[in-house]
Amino acid sequence: MTLEWGVMLVCKRWRRLALSLPELWSWVDLMRGPGCTKAYVKRAKGLPLTIALDLPDLQQSDQVSIALSNLKRPGEGDMLRSHQIERLFAPVLPHISTWTALHIRTPDVLGMQAVLSICAKAGGTKALQSLELIISRSNTGTDFVGVEQALNLENETLESVVLVNMAWQWSPYALGSVQSLSISLLNQRVYDLPSYFGTLVGAASLQSLTITISPHAELNVPDISGPSIVLPFLSHLALNGSIPPTLLRLFNTPKLRRLDMNLAKRTGTPRLPRGHRITDLRLDGAMPNIKLLQCLPELVKLEVGRHIPGRFLDALTRDPERTPIAPGALVPFPAPTQEDEEILCPLLDTLTLRGCKRISRETIERLVERRAGSLRRVRMFECEGIGLKGELRRTGTWIPNKSKKQNTDVVVVRPPRLPIARRETDSGFVVVSRQLSGMVNG
Repeated sequence: MTLEWGVMLVCKRWRRLALSLPELWSWVDLMRGPGCTKAYVKRAKGLPLTIALDLPDLQQSDQVSIALSNLKRPGEGDMLRSHQIERLFAPVLPHISTWTALHIRTPDVLGMQAVLSICAKAGGTKALQSLELIISRSNTGTDFVGVEQALNLENETLESVVLVNMAWQWSPYALGSVQSLSISLLNQRVYDLPSYFGTLVGAASLQSLTITISPHAELNVPDISGPSIVLPFLSHLALNGSIPPTLLRLFNTPKLRRLDMNLAKRTGTPRLPRGHRITDLRLDGAMPNIKLLQCLPELVKLEVGRHIPGRFLDALTRDPERTPIAPGALVPFPAPTQEDEEILCPLLDTLTLRGCKRISRETIERLVERRAGSLRRVRMFECEGIGLKGELRRTGTWIPNKSKKQNTDVVVVRPPRLPIARRETDSGFVVVSRQLSGMVNG
């Protein structure tokens, strides 16, 4: 339901209020057509605008949007002409200096180049805070030169950038104030990673970096023998798809604390950035190399997704050299300077399991028993299929998900013993006593 329909369905009082609030009309979808765009700009009353343009892929669909109904429709397989795209932008170009967010999706490279050239002719964006440029994966791409000149990105206001299938050649100054950057390379083409990621040498304010690479992309792997790129404030790194093993060695991340990893099948585990101090690891997708845990001596929080098998957790309960490793996941990690400790990740405090159907209850019970001295909390979500639900605290008390009510039964659990009359609970342990008390403080 659009905003106009919502205003029409409410009473007269709320309709008058909605029409008088410029904040409701500052988000402009150019595909609604020039007439609708003019009405939105008028009701925004000079407030900063959020501009969105999602050009349809006419090669895959015969649907024609409202914005194109009054325009000459191109033939199948052709892109929208430059003057047609300019007609969509015409109502908002006089206010380009007030744009705070720009979200553009085009079916091909020519459409994106047309949008960038239109913005350049209008003087460029000067107050942009969020930028999202997306090209459909069904088209091949070419390198973009001078994107920051087209959008006038050399300012201190840009904070968030999302690039999908954008092969870019930017100057380091364009990302100087960016705090969140997402890069997705999904096209079947050759990407020169050293030149692309070399742009990050000027990203001194970067705090969050997301890298997504398709297994179909052809990559020129960078040389890690040279000096590394220092990202002094990067604290969150997310990896998706097929990441080259040596790509992260380009970076030096002294403030890196959280790593999200969702690898594609038959993908080697990438080596970690230099200088990292990761304390929070979140895994999903293909199983990484188990020796990854040897590189995380300061790990405090571990979250495991539904696709990670139970043998990965077995590494936390026994010698990693005796733990089977998934085929194709053997990537050499730097050998530790000291002898391997008996228990990996000795500081592990919290374990979170999300829909882990491939992990048995016995594996979790064995892990809790082995790490009774350090593991403080085990959280489980969507694990009812293996007989587990709720949260286990260090005190040995199992707390169900709905245990925050007052006068809740406290279930004290202990390992099963044959002489005791047993009654199985959701946690897989045995209830040996049950007493009424107040809320449980873990």
